Amino acid sequence: MDAVTLLGWFIPVIFDKYLTSKLEDWSSTAGLTEEIKSLKSQLRKVSLIVGSAQGKQITNEYLAQSLREIQQLVYDAEDLLDEILYYQIQDEVEGANSTIASGSSSGPSSSSSQRLDNLAGHSRDFVVSTLLHRNETGRKRSLDINASSSRSKRMRLDKDDISRRIRGVVEQLNDIGEDVFRALQLEKLDAIHRSVGNAQASARQTTSFFTESKVFGRDEERDRIIEQFLSDECKDLHAIAIVGHGGVGKTTLARFVHNDSRVIETFQKRMWVCVSNNFDVVRLTHEMLDSVSDGRHKGIQNLDTLQKFLADSLESKRFLLVVDDMWEDMDETRWNLLLSPLRCNSVNGNCVLVTTRNLSIARMIGARDSVCLSGLKDDYFWPFFKACAFGNENHEGHPDLQNIGQKIAKKLNGCPLAARSVGALLRRNLGDSYWNGILDSAEWRSLKSVDSIMPALMLSYQHLPFYLQRCFSYCSLFPKSSNLCGSDLVYIWMAQGFIASSIDGKRFEDIGAEYLNELVDYGFIQQVGNFFVMHDLMHDLALMVSSRECHTIDAHQSREILPTVRHLSIVTRSAYMRGERFENLQYNENFEKEAVNVGNILKIERLSTLMVLGHYRHKFAKTLMDVFRNAKALRVLIFQVDNKDPYMFNFSDFIHLRYLQIHSQELPYQKQMPELISRLYHLQTLDVKQWNHLSCLPKGFNNLVNLRHFLAAKELHAKVDRIGRLTLLQELNEFNVKTKSGFELWQLGNLSELGGSLRIGGLWNVRTKQEASGGRIQGKKRLYELILSWGYQYFNTINPVETEVLEGLQPHLNLKSLKIIGCRSSTFPTWFSSIVNLRFLVLEGCTGWETLPSLEQLPFLESLTLKDMGAIRELAFGVSSGHATKCFSCLKNLVICNMEEWERWADGLNTWSLFPSLQQLEIVDCPKLREFPLLQFSSQDTDQYRLPLLFELKIVNCPILATLPPLPHTHVLRKIEITNVGSYKSWSLLDQRLSLYGSAELTSLGEVLMFDNLRFVLKRLVIDECVSLSSLPWKVFQTLICLEELKLRLPVLLSPSIEHRGLNSFLLPSLKKLDICSTGITGKHLSQLLQYTPSLSDLAISDCPNITWLKIGVLTYSDQGLLHMLPLFLCSLEKLRINDCANLVSLCIDGFRELTSLKYLTISNCPLLMSSLVLEDQLEESCVLPPSLRSLEVTNVPEELQTRLLSSLTPLNLLNISQSPSLTSLMFYYCTALQELTINGCNALVQLEGLRFLHQLKKLRVWRSPGFAVAWDSALQEEEMLGQEFHLPLEELHTDDAEVFTMRICRLLASVKRLVLGNTVWGLHPMQVVEFTEDQEKALELLNHLEDLELRCLNLRTLPTRLNWLSLRWLTISHCPNIKAMPERSLLANLQGLYLVGCSSELKEEYKSLEHIKFPTIR
Repeated sequence: MDAVTLLGWFIPVIFDKYLTSKLEDWSSTAGLTEEIKSLKSQLRKVSLIVGSAQGKQITNEYLAQSLREIQQLVYDAEDLLDEILYYQIQDEVEGANSTIASGSSSGPSSSSSQRLDNLAGHSRDFVVSTLLHRNETGRKRSLDINASSSRSKRMRLDKDDISRRIRGVVEQLNDIGEDVFRALQLEKLDAIHRSVGNAQASARQTTSFFTESKVFGRDEERDRIIEQFLSDECKDLHAIAIVGHGGVGKTTLARFVHNDSRVIETFQKRMWVCVSNNFDVVRLTHEMLDSVSDGRHKGIQNLDTLQKFLADSLESKRFLLVVDDMWEDMDETRWNLLLSPLRCNSVNGNCVLVTTRNLSIARMIGARDSVCLSGLKDDYFWPFFKACAFGNENHEGHPDLQNIGQKIAKKLNGCPLAARSVGALLRRNLGDSYWNGILDSAEWRSLKSVDSIMPALMLSYQHLPFYLQRCFSYCSLFPKSSNLCGSDLVYIWMAQGFIASSIDGKRFEDIGAEYLNELVDYGFIQQVGNFFVMHDLMHDLALMVSSRECHTIDAHQSREILPTVRHLSIVTRSAYMRGERFENLQYNENFEKEAVNVGNILKIERLSTLMVLGHYRHKFAKTLMDVFRNAKALRVLIFQVDNKDPYMFNFSDFIHLRYLQIHSQELPYQKQMPELISRLYHLQTLDVKQWNHLSCLPKGFNNLVNLRHFLAAKELHAKVDRIGRLTLLQELNEFNVKTKSGFELWQLGNLSELGGSLRIGGLWNVRTKQEASGGRIQGKKRLYELILSWGYQYFNTINPVETEVLEGLQPHLNLKSLKIIGCRSSTFPTWFSSIVNLRFLVLEGCTGWETLPSLEQLPFLESLTLKDMGAIRELAFGVSSGHATKCFSCLKNLVICNMEEWERWADGLNTWSLFPSLQQLEIVDCPKLREFPLLQFSSQDTDQYRLPLLFELKIVNCPILATLPPLPHTHVLRKIEITNVGSYKSWSLLDQRLSLYGSAELTSLGEVLMFDNLRFVLKRLVIDECVSLSSLPWKVFQTLICLEELKLRLPVLLSPSIEHRGLNSFLLPSLKKLDICSTGITGKHLSQLLQYTPSLSDLAISDCPNITWLKIGVLTYSDQGLLHMLPLFLCSLEKLRINDCANLVSLCIDGFRELTSLKYLTISNCPLLMSSLVLEDQLEESCVLPPSLRSLEVTNVPEELQTRLLSSLTPLNLLNISQSPSLTSLMFYYCTALQELTINGCNALVQLEGLRFLHQLKKLRVWRSPGFAVAWDSALQEEEMLGQEFHLPLEELHTDDAEVFTMRICRLLASVKRLVLGNTVWGLHPMQVVEFTEDQEKALELLNHLEDLELRCLNLRTLPTRLNWLSLRWLTISHCPNIKAMPERSLLANLQGLYLVGCSSELKEEYKSLEHIKFPTIR
C-alpha cells in the first residue's frame, strides 16, 4: 500500500482524533506539555513533506523505504497519543485523582474510584481511533492488578517513560523527514496523476455478483454436460469436471447446468457443496444432507452416522451432486470416502459435476469428460462487457465510448470476472478522458493472456478511493470463501480507524455500511443473502496488495511473512482434523511451528490485529499466549476461550483494544467474563454471542464508556447495571426495571443512540408517569422496535398506575414495531394515534381494554396481532359511526388469538376494501366467535370477494363458528388450516396437498371446496371419515389437471357411477397414485375410474368389501363387484397393494403376469385371493407374477402356490412372506438379485431350496418360523455334500431363534454388521432365551464385523460374554428387565450410541459411568 497516500490521509486523522484541546489540557496536568507540542509540530512537518509527494509515483526504492519508516513512526506516535487518551478516560471514569507516576514507581491509587453517571460529553471526543498501531519495545506501564479482587485496581501512567518514548519518535521523525525532504527535491518523479472514482456514473449501477438472468456464451458447454448426464444410465457415478482459471465462469456454468429445466425434471435430488481449500468430509456430508434430508443429522459429527443418513435419504432417487471450487490436489482416499454413501444407491444414472482450477483434480476424481473453459468468444464477450460497463448489453449510445470499450475488452481476453470489475470501474464515469486514461494505463502491459487477469484487477484496485483500498485489503485476513457478516466487518473497520468521521454527523456504522456497499458496487465484494463474500481471485488480489501489513497463517498455503506486518490472522480450522471432541484435535507440527516462528520475525509489540479463527489444542493455546504476550498495541482481538485456561491473555495490557470477539469450545463451559475487561476503556465492540453459557459480567462493566456494540444474549444485556453510563451504546436488546439500584428506568435516559429492538421488562416496578418519562423513550430516534412488558401473568383487574406509566412511555413518531404485553391499564394511551409510521403492532394481555384504538389512523400498518385481550367482545376497527371506512390498505398479517370473550365483528364490514392487501389471517382459540363475514362476496352485484390477496388462512378451536364459504375463495389462497370449527374436525391445504377429515355433516364437496381455484394447484387430495359423503363429483375432478395423488376413506357407497358422457378423453390425466381404503366403492365403479387414469403408477386397495372379484385382461362377463383391470389402461402401473380384502377372489388364469410394468406388489390378508391363484389347469412351472417385479410382499401363501410364486423373478430385490402357516417349502433358484428376505409367521416351513443362488442377499429377517434355521442348516449340509461353495454376503440379520447360533450356518454370519435378537414388535412372541449356551457364545464370537447389536429378549438375564464388544458402535437393549450389568467399560470403548428402554434400574445406573457415549437414549 502506498505510504505517501496513507500518510496524507492518516496524519489529519491523528490531529482530528487526538490533538484536541481537551487532550492537550489533560497532558498539561500530566506534565507532558512540551512533548505534545514537539510531537504536534513534527507531525505537521511530516504532513508538509508528504503533501509534496502526493499524486506522484515513487520509483526510487530507497526513498520508498524511508517513507515506509516514517509511516511506522507515525503509527508509533498514534499509539502514544492513544495511550495518553486512555489515562485521560480512566481519570474521568474512576475519578480525577492523579494517575501519574514518576520513573518506574507504581502503586494503586490512594482513593477509591468515583462513579460518573453521565459521560456523554466526554465520550464523543474520542469515539473512534484510527488505526491499529504498535508501541515501541521497552514501553513500561506501571500496573498493580489483583485478579482475585472484585474490582481491578487502576493503572498508573509512567510519565518519564512516555516522555522518553515521545522524544524518541520526534527525533527519528525529524532525522528521516529531513532526508526524505532532500530526496524529494533531488529526485525527478513521474507526475502521473490519476483520477479516483469520485465521479458519479450516469448509467444504472449493478453489483458484480452473478444475478443476471442471462448467461452469455456458455450454452454449448451447458448442453454438452447435460446431454452426457441425461444419456448415462450406468450404475457407477458419472463425473464431469469444469476446469478453468479463477474468474473464467466455472461456477456460473455449474449454476447454468444445475438450474436447467431438463436437469430439474431428471434428477429427483440436487445437491450443491462448495469445497474451496478445505476438503472436510464431515462438513461436506453435512451440506449434502442439508439439501436432501429431514434434519436428523443436525449436530452429529460422526461420519459413519452421517453417511448412513445420506445413503437413506438418497435411496431409490436419482441425484446430481455439484462440487464447486475444488482446490486440493490430493490422493483419491478422501474423495472416495466422500462419495462412498452415494455409490450405494440402487438407481442408475447418478452424476457429479466438479469445478476446479486444476486438471490434475479432474484426473484424480476419474472425470469421464473435462470441460476446459477459456475466455468468452468475442461475439459473446462484447455484449457481456457492454452489460457490465453500460448496464445493458443492447446499449447503442455513446459511440465514442463503445470504440474505446472494444479496445479495453480485447485486453481482457474474454475473462468474465475482469469484465465485471473493469466494467464497474468504467460505469462510474462515462467520460472520454476517463475511459482513455484506463485504456492507456501502463498496467495493461502485463496483461498478455487469459491467465493474467490480475493486472486488470490491480488496475481497478488502484482506482479505488484510498479509504476503500484500506477496507478491501484488510479483508485478506479472512479465509477464502468466508461468509462475512457486514456489521462485524464494519465494526472491525471502525476499530482500525479506517472509517473517517463525517462533518454531517453521520454515525460511523452508517459510513462503514456505505463503504461496504461501494465495494460491492465496484465488484470487489459480493453480497450473497445476508452475508458478504470475496471471489477467490479478489482474495488473491487482497493478499497481494496487503502483504506489507497483513498476513494469514493457514495450513493450506504458506507465504513469506514480512517484518512490517501489523495485522495477523491464524486460521486453525484448516490445520486440524477434527476428532469427536476438541480434546482429540491432532497435533499439526508444521502449522504450529509457523505460528511460533512469527515471534521471531514480527515486532509483536507493534501488532495491532490478532485473529485466531477456529478450534485449537490446549497446548497450542498456551503457545499462542507465550508468543503474543507482548502484543500490547492490539486494536482487534478474536480468539477462543480455552476451557483449561480460559483467560489466556492478560487483558490489562490491551489498553488500545477496540474490538474483542471471544468464542468458546465444548463442555465444560466457562461462565465468567474476566474482570479486567472492564478496564478496556477504548473498547467499542464486545462480541461474546458465541461464548456458550456465559452468564456473569464483570462488576465494572459500566466503565466501558466507549462501548457501542455489546453482541451477546439478551439475558446478558439485562444484567448490565448502571447502563446509563454507556452513552454510546447502539443497541440494547433487553432492559428489566428493578427496584435494585442501577436498574432504574431513568438509566435508559442517557442512551439516546439506541437502535434496533429494545425490550423493557419489569414495568410493574415503575410507579409514576414521571418515572416512566425518565427513560426518554421518545428521544431514541433510531429504535425500530419497542417491546413494553408488564409480564405474562395476565390479570383481569385494572391498575390506574399502569395507565399513567403507559402514557409516559411514548415512543418516537417513526417507530416501526410496537408490542405492549400484560399492561393492566384501563384503556390505550393517548399517544397511540401519533405513531403513524407503525408497521407491526402486537397487543397482548391488555385485559382492561374493552375497545381498540383507532387503528385506521395507522396507514402503514402491515401486521396486527391481538392476543389475550380478555375484555373485547366486538372488533370494530375500520368502522366509524356504523359504517366501514377504507383503511388497512397495507395490512398483510392479522392474528387474533385466545380472545375468550370475542363474539362478533362489528356491523359495517360489507366492503371489499377493508383488507385489500391481507395475505395471512389467523384466528385461534376464540370459543365464542359466531360469525366470519370476511370471506363473503363483496357486494350483491359483483363476484368479487373480500381478501383478494389472502395467501394463508388458519382458524382453530372456534367451535360455534357457524358457516364458512367454499374455499379457497380465490386462486391466491394456498395455505389453509381449519380445525375444530363448527362441524369440521380438520380441513387443511398445504404444499399442494388438501386433506379433509371427519366432517360428519358434509354431504357434498361443493359445500367446502371451490374446485375452480384448485385446478392448477392441487397435487394430493385426501378425503377421510366423512361419514355422510355418499358421492364424489367426478366430473368436477376433471378440472384438477395437476392432481397426482388421491386417497379416499369413505364408509358409504360411492354413487352414481362414472358416466362417459360429458367427459374428455381422461378424467384424471395426471393422477399417479390412487388409494381406496375402507370405502363402499364397487368393483365396477373402480373399474370405470381406472379407465380414465392413464398416468397411474401406484394403486392401493384396502378393506373394500364391495370389491369381490378381480379380473386382469379380457372380460367375459360383468358383475357389480368385479374389478376389471385392463393392461391397456394400466401401462404405467408400477405399484399395486391389495390389503384386507377378505372377500376378493381372482379370476385371472395367468395371475398378475399381464401387468408387465409392475415392480412392487403387496397382497396382505386376502386369503381367498391367494388361494384362487392356484388353478388345476395351470402348468406347475408357470409364474403367476410378471418378470418385471422388484419387490414382493405377501401373506397367506398356500403351499400349492409356492412353486409358481418365485419362478422367473430374477430381478426381485425384496421378498417378504408372512402369515403363511401352511407353507412348507420355498425355492430360490431364480432369485439371483435378491437383497432383502423376510420370513414371518411361517410355522410349517421346513424346506429351502436354491439358497446358493442368493449371491446378493444383504438383509435377512426371520420371526416365528422355527423350521427356517433347521431348513437353512440342512440346505447348507446338502450343498457341502455336493461340493458346492455356499456363501451369503449377509450384513444384517434379525431372528427370534437363538438356535441359529448352534448350527453350522453360523459360519456364514462373519460378515454381519447388524444383529437383532428378538421380535421387533414388542409383546409379540418374545424370544425365549434366558442365557446363551457355550455353543451360542462361540458362534457370537465369530461376528468380527458386528457394529450394531439390538436385544429384545424378555427373559434374558446376562449379556453374551464372548462377543467382540470392541467392534460395536451402537447397542440397543429393549425390554430386557432381567439384565442387571453391562460389560466392562473397557470393552465398550468404541461405543457411540446406547439405547436402553424398559430395562432394570441397575443397568441404567451403570450407563452413567459411560461418559464417552455420544448419543445416549435412556427411557
